[in-house]
Amino acid sequence: MRQFLFTNFLLLCFSSLLYCQDFFEGKKRKDLEFKFKSRVLKTSVKKIDSFKINFLNSKYTLEQVLREKLYTSIQLNQSKNQLISYDGTVFNLPDNLNTTNLTIQVVELIGDMYYGQFELERIEK
Repeated sequence: MRQFLFTNFLLLCFSSLLYCQDFFEGKKRKDLEFKFKSRVLKTSVKKIDSFKINFLNSKYTLEQVLREKLYTSIQLNQSKNQLISYDGTVFNLPDNLNTTNLTIQVVELIGDMYYGQFELERIEK
């Protein structure tokens, strides 16, 4: 009986981890010699669905722009909004922004970076 309860407890913990994912990995840049192969956006946003709306007038969602076009992983449920660059530099972002405004801030910040400006140019509208 004890083994049965322990097994069920482990299964419950494992299944809750699968359904409570907070980290959504971005596309990696393997052509750069940096510590990290993708950026990380740490955000206080609770659900990834908040990033599934279209980015301005483009055909891409906020999530697609960040994860696929700008090589940025998204880590939800954090205490504050931060962007961590390829070299590990941490950029603090304003709190209490909706996902559209947060993404705009991230895009502007990445656009000011050396590699980021070239990544932005490759995004089709």
